[in-house]
Amino acid sequence: MAAARSARTRSDVYVDLYRAAAAAGDAPRPLVARAIMARAEFRERWVDFAIDALHVQRTDVQSEAACWGQALRGPAPGAALAAAVRDQPATAAGDGAPFTLLDLARSAIDLDDLTPLWRAQLFSLIAHPIPAANLDPLAAELARRDDAGASFEAAYLHRDPVCLGCHTSDASVTDSDDPALDRFWPVAGAPEAAVFAWPLAADTATRAHAAFRIDGFLDGGRIHPWGWAATCGQFATAVTDDPAGIDAHLGAITGRRATALDLEAALARGLAALRGRAPTGPIADPDTAWPGWSP
Repeated sequence: MAAARSARTRSDVYVDLYRAAAAAGDAPRPLVARAIMARAEFRERWVDFAIDALHVQRTDVQSEAACWGQALRGPAPGAALAAAVRDQPATAAGDGAPFTLLDLARSAIDLDDLTPLWRAQLFSLIAHPIPAANLDPLAAELARRDDAGASFEAAYLHRDPVCLGCHTSDASVTDSDDPALDRFWPVAGAPEAAVFAWPLAADTATRAHAAFRIDGFLDGGRIHPWGWAATCGQFATAVTDDPAGIDAHLGAITGRRATALDLEAALARGLAALRGRAPTGPIADPDTAWPGWSP
């Protein structure tokens, strides 16, 4: 009962605030929204949303708890950290102090811009590869790439390249002239042609997943993206040619030395190009295609 009374009391406060702002001639909706956003519960609720939306592994052998389960900045880190990540490449120093992804998530919510968190999570995706037991080193590497690539496609693209054989922006086997049977809602701009090697080939997914390289990149150097905590993972700044001889192709990322550094840089360019405006017409620019493709 006490909790119910407390909830009703908070609701009444927002109603009173709305009415007072309207009576004073102010815009009541943004004022009430800012009041709600200032509460600690708002920040933590959206941290939970980000964890789910990014498919963060909470448990098991790929647990990301070392970077997502603890904070170095306290419950209210402010917006400066997320702004530093947003405005810098991953090889820069961020705001000059270590942080975890939990810190960055809270900071991004304070900034009212989740894009720094989406960029940083690309590195955490590959920082916890599957063991790939009973496989030779090359087969294990390819299995780990496919695992990380599948998580990326689910969290960032909301698409599976295998499904593109039957469902694209131009046509789908679920299309029908009968509205009662129609299950085809195409995405404007045909972005898949700019994201994947097109037309589709048997190795489309393999080439796309080459950007999630583990061998020689994870733990191959001492770079901590934006100066984050060492427990979140460390990476090499450069790698040799792909040990599997695969020529990567994911958006603008091509070649045999692709890594998450290239992936993050491409996402940063695409987000910057899309900031404040939605794509219109055919999406030819591969950097804007995959962030523009995501709902």
